[in-house]
Amino acid sequence: MMIICRNGGYKYKHIYFEWHNHCGPLFLRRKDDEPKAQQLRPMRDYSALGKWQELSSEQQEKFRVY
Repeated sequence: MMIICRNGGYKYKHIYFEWHNHCGPLFLRRKDDEPKAQQLRPMRDYSALGKWQELSSEQQEKFRVY
């Protein structure tokens, strides 16, 4: 039996993702919140993610979707 807990989902600039402090980002599809296929992510996605990480915790929470 596997139990999956969803972490907070965030929408920042053009990326939509879940963030886990231990595992890092999980990029999601916007239409159904399912994980995107594990493929090479464009550098612009990681650039936007890096800018999100530079924000304070309070600022990051403003981009939380759920």
